Amino acid sequence: MTTGNFQKYFKGRCQALTKAGRQCNREVVGSKYCWQHLKKREKMVKDLMEDKTIELLTEQGRINIDYIDEDLWMLIEVLEEEFNINTEIQNLIGGQYLVYLK
Repeated sequence: MTTGNFQKYFKGRCQALTKAGRQCNREVVGSKYCWQHLKKREKMVKDLMEDKTIELLTEQGRINIDYIDEDLWMLIEVLEEEFNINTEIQNLIGGQYLVYLK
């Protein structure tokens, strides 16, 4: 978890992953993400509030992430920071899952 002071003085590369799976090359100051990935993060928060992903995750304890076309590290960070849900990626029978840590 980051504190306000860290965010205020953070300078470096955007922490998001591109579609190619590489770290974004944009420089950022005062944020973990560049403008484009901040917008994507905001959309992710909104989508999570509207769809059943959080409900499935908390009721079933896991969701299959083999077909999720998102930055999984950003998803994990959003779940923790915005919804206070701790998760981790696990390789289980049937694929890769995002597992809810109760």
